[in-house]
Amino acid sequence: MEDLAKEHLHVEQVLPALLKIWPDGHAQVADRLRRGLVSSDPGQARASLAGLWQWLAESDSLGLTTPPSDLLHELGSIICSRRQTALDTALDAAAKLLDDEQSPNREMLRTPEFLNMLAVGLSYLEVETTYRLDSQVSASGIPYDLVPEHRAKAARLAAVLSKHTGQESEVLRRWLESARIDPLPEVRNAVRID
Repeated sequence: MEDLAKEHLHVEQVLPALLKIWPDGHAQVADRLRRGLVSSDPGQARASLAGLWQWLAESDSLGLTTPPSDLLHELGSIICSRRQTALDTALDAAAKLLDDEQSPNREMLRTPEFLNMLAVGLSYLEVETTYRLDSQVSASGIPYDLVPEHRAKAARLAAVLSKHTGQESEVLRRWLESARIDPLPEVRNAVRID
């Protein structure tokens, strides 16, 4: 693994699958994902999120143990702090994991701490992804050209949270109302979930 890292190849996405043939590597894989999740390299952060998603979503089918809960905390932290290196991927991962009725780790995803981190992030994103005139300056770290994509992904997460967790918070209500009348179809469609 270290040789691949030296070549700047992001292998974090496949690391959980390696546990099938390397059962004693649990701590090393978790540590590698943990470091990747906080990486300033967007490729490594995204690969680590994909690896965490795979581990959480497919641990039963792959015959793997549950990932450490602090990895899920890192996913929530990326959204809560709106960490730009992988915010788009984190919003997608959280929505897909929460939307998966068959997830073997559903309870792990429903902890009050994790759900609160998502709600806090959505609250900030509500302001930071507001459409503005080009001449207006924003304090948001989100580049303006990414606002529509982040709005759609945040709206999707709000819809999934509302549907599957029974959460009825003011921030979720505002997201759903705002998304339903958004001028962009990708944002309006993001809240249409089955």
